[in-house]
Amino acid sequence: MAQGSAAGGLVAAALILGGSLLGGSYLIAGSIDRGAVELANLKSVVQTAAAARPAPAAAAPSRSRRPDPSKVYDIKVGSAPSRGPASAAVTVVEYSDFQ
Repeated sequence: MAQGSAAGGLVAAALILGGSLLGGSYLIAGSIDRGAVELANLKSVVQTAAAARPAPAAAAPSRSRRPDPSKVYDIKVGSAPSRGPASAAVTVVEYSDFQ
């Protein structure tokens, strides 16, 4: 009789394990299905929002931050300290702002 009760215990354990596996599979499959539906809804919302967004305005042409090397600039130095003759062909102007 000891073997019969041991076999019955193994059968009961196998049935519990099988039921647990099937139940877990069912819950996981349901979770995956709900996730797929939520993902489809999210994609729909994102596509709707993207379609409703206005087109970006054309960017203004960027201006160069550097002086044009081919242009001759007329700079008034007034009574600023200087070296050399006033009739020099080239004048180098240095500007500093100490704050």
